[in-house]
Amino acid sequence: MSIFDIKKSSAWNYTRPEKDDYTDTLGGVVVGMDNPQAYDYRTKQPRKWDDGTPVRNIRLFIAIADGSERSVTFRPKSALYDAIVKAGDLDSLTELVGRNITISTEPGAYSVTNPRPWKVIVGDVVEGAKLRKVPVIDYDSDVS
Repeated sequence: MSIFDIKKSSAWNYTRPEKDDYTDTLGGVVVGMDNPQAYDYRTKQPRKWDDGTPVRNIRLFIAIADGSERSVTFRPKSALYDAIVKAGDLDSLTELVGRNITISTEPGAYSVTNPRPWKVIVGDVVEGAKLRKVPVIDYDSDVS
């Protein structure tokens, strides 16, 4: 098994209350993070910058109480990104790895003009947490 294997995580369902795995709160230990290619939600095509380089998102892998993992993916400088940085008083998102985190939101219809509300609590480092080794592109956490 590769150290880059991420198949044991499943995405956190915070948007579809009709599904069995829905929950508005995700809490556990951040065991890793990576930077997947961003895709356009409408066309399903990979997003690229004008110079052709891939647009990247941020994905956190969170070990939850039942021993499984959930992942949450978001854009740099998004509302969730800003909430995480502010809650943790972070210089870099890589500082999250090994720490407890609780992320919650509220059900509803959200859009660019009506952004989803996020509440984030970043806790202490969990000694002995089994961390993943995944390649990470670091992002400056300067929240404007």
